Amino acid sequence: MRDVMHIVLVDKHRLPVFGYGGSERITWWLAKGLAHMGHRVTLLTHPQSKCPFAKVIPLDKKIPLEAQIPRDADVVQFQFKIQNPPISIPYVVSIHGNGKPGETYDPNSVFLSQKHAENHGASCFVYCGLDPEEYGPFDPQSARKHFLFLAKASRKVKNLKGCIRIAKALNTSLAIVGGRGWSFDPRIRYMGYLDGEKKNQVLRESIALLFPVLWEEPFGLAMIEALYHGAPVYGTPFGSLPELVPSDVGFLSSNLDDLIASLREGIPFDRKRCHEWVCDHFLHSHMAKGYLQLYEKVGRGEKLNPQLPVKKAEATRYVQ
Repeated sequence: MRDVMHIVLVDKHRLPVFGYGGSERITWWLAKGLAHMGHRVTLLTHPQSKCPFAKVIPLDKKIPLEAQIPRDADVVQFQFKIQNPPISIPYVVSIHGNGKPGETYDPNSVFLSQKHAENHGASCFVYCGLDPEEYGPFDPQSARKHFLFLAKASRKVKNLKGCIRIAKALNTSLAIVGGRGWSFDPRIRYMGYLDGEKKNQVLRESIALLFPVLWEEPFGLAMIEALYHGAPVYGTPFGSLPELVPSDVGFLSSNLDDLIASLREGIPFDRKRCHEWVCDHFLHSHMAKGYLQLYEKVGRGEKLNPQLPVKKAEATRYVQ
């Protein structure tokens, strides 16, 4: 592998992100991870972006893309879907969501988990990784006060309704982070969109993350955020969850009654083990190393996927 590479990350969003933002955080953490490893990073992104560890070039839609990329760039990474980028420089394309059945993707597409790749007829993936500096130290003695819902509450596939059912069945408080609303039940608390220390405090006080999603989850950043702070995951076995949540850090079932019964028995998981699982597999340094291997591959003129990725028909996901 080349000692120092010049990597250009292309993202349409303003960086750094504040409040809600999943893919933007991944861009930021990847850039930081690559920079900490000694590589030159340029962010071609929203004009109002700022970054202390990478050069920022304002992305201008009116100018041809290749004309905006530094001439000495070794590789370009797009953080959004793009088909046949009009550039001569080696590139990769990160795919952060699920496509529609039959939708095609660039052969250099990178997915977020093995299942995410398989669902799009592909094989190339790199797990996301968080920056531990943003989450602070793990506190094994932190008082646990509530279950946690951490997602965009307005998205039905995140199944807030199921999480509320679980919390009510167990007569336990539920903190809802990722949406605003109201409830007649004082145990159900909408906390809006949190960031920074406020979000970390809610994570530290969480008994467990409830994640009974109703779709093929591409990755699920909320899971590694919760696990980092020692909160095990109780969710459905859809999409990436079986890869991210082994049996020693969480419990998976497509039956809500099974999840309720398991939680009623108590939390058998070692919170320190949950934290270590993330530190061993899902930090931004791991993500950066994974992408560096792909940069070298496309630099040699190889395609990341042997066949053109095509989104497969998605099975109907539900919980009983």
